Amino acid sequence: MPKIYNTIAAVQYLAENGYNTTKGTLEVKRCQRRGPEFIRIENKLFYTKESLDAFLSGKHVKTVDAGA
Repeated sequence: MPKIYNTIAAVQYLAENGYNTTKGTLEVKRCQRRGPEFIRIENKLFYTKESLDAFLSGKHVKTVDAGA
């Protein structure tokens, strides 16, 4: 089974990896579907290490040179 983090532990993991946020902000991002992927087990929410790492890697954005 993958390592799972509750919201507070997820905030700590993200901070240790350079992304400072709060529990409240992470909860808002979750509701807006903008945060890390999460798992719901009954009425509790958890994050996997893999989902937090994917969130930290960001989205790849391809740009085009203005002169091209």
